Amino acid sequence: MRKIAHHRITGLLRAVSGLRIGGSDDQLEIGGTDLTCIKHPETLAPYVPGSSLKGRMRSELESHHNLIRGPEPFRPNGKKPIDLKPDEYLVTTIFGAHRTTGHEFGPTRIICRDAAVCTDYRL
Repeated sequence: MRKIAHHRITGLLRAVSGLRIGGSDDQLEIGGTDLTCIKHPETLAPYVPGSSLKGRMRSELESHHNLIRGPEPFRPNGKKPIDLKPDEYLVTTIFGAHRTTGHEFGPTRIICRDAAVCTDYRL
């Protein structure tokens, strides 16, 4: 497989409604918080994990192409790349064959990095 192109997409995300990326709640203490948010382990600054961004982008692309058929992302379910519709092929090629083993699609073609909170936009 050869590399055809490399693109970098950057930008700012604005939360226009409630946004919560949950962290783990190991212990619930009296007077403690029960809904923690994910924070960087060294700086303790909140951030949006790249996996959450990638999942949201996949979901939006599937929704745009009417591929959502329930709570799970689209899966090729034993189909070969040549058997997929163009929209199905696009999603599967970019984001990978979701939880499908023994497929012929190769690795995911997209890498999403964590998004930090800009200091200008903190409350």
